[in-house]
Amino acid sequence: MRSQVGNHAGNFRAGNGRQKAIELPTREVCEKALARLCLVSGLLLLAGCANPLVLVPLSDAPLARLEPPRSGVAFFLPPQGSYESVVDGSAVDPEKAGWLAHRRELELACRRRLTQEGLQVIDAARSSEGVRSEIDSLAEALGQQHRALSSSRKRGEGLRKQLDRLGQITKADLLVMVSLNVHVGNDAWVDPVFSGQVGPTTHSATYRVSLVSLHDGQPVWCREVFQREKPTAERIRQAVALLLPSLPAKKE
Repeated sequence: MRSQVGNHAGNFRAGNGRQKAIELPTREVCEKALARLCLVSGLLLLAGCANPLVLVPLSDAPLARLEPPRSGVAFFLPPQGSYESVVDGSAVDPEKAGWLAHRRELELACRRRLTQEGLQVIDAARSSEGVRSEIDSLAEALGQQHRALSSSRKRGEGLRKQLDRLGQITKADLLVMVSLNVHVGNDAWVDPVFSGQVGPTTHSATYRVSLVSLHDGQPVWCREVFQREKPTAERIRQAVALLLPSLPAKKE
């Protein structure tokens, strides 16, 4: 058996009596491959720059009706976040997707903008111990109603009572709600060697900020921003700049 294998191997090596030499690419081929690589890299760079933040008007919520605050106090709810796969819509672990860093940057950027607009921003952490548990309970319940509060003027009796009660306890005029919804996909890719194909990123993020009056329960400012990219600290700051631009001036 061994001799037969050896004979076959010898015949294969001999072939037509000579071994075929390995052909190395010429300089011209290498230059063309390098040029293609540079072109594809440039296309990827442009593709990354071509993912701007897109402001999405919310039809049921006014974008320019911020009533003059009576006391200038805004109660800030903890940001809400959700992460899901673009493949099957299944939930993605928020911590593995970076939610802790995203939440911190989102809250800092929003607080900074609201403070620049002359609002005093408060939260449950700064409330007295006697009402802390009640505020926490109200904040949790209202946080789950962000979309309803920002996109509809109808208020059930239970929701209206919660808003009234939060305003009474905190003495705030406005409720600030912030949310981030991320669809987790794949990063952009490129095959420069063989096909030269370029694949876009399949990540996307939707940012939403709403200011709701604690006096009548109506949305007074609501904006949403969409970007076909995953969140980063810089992208979050860019989104907040669109979500909370210079708010309408106080009417005399």
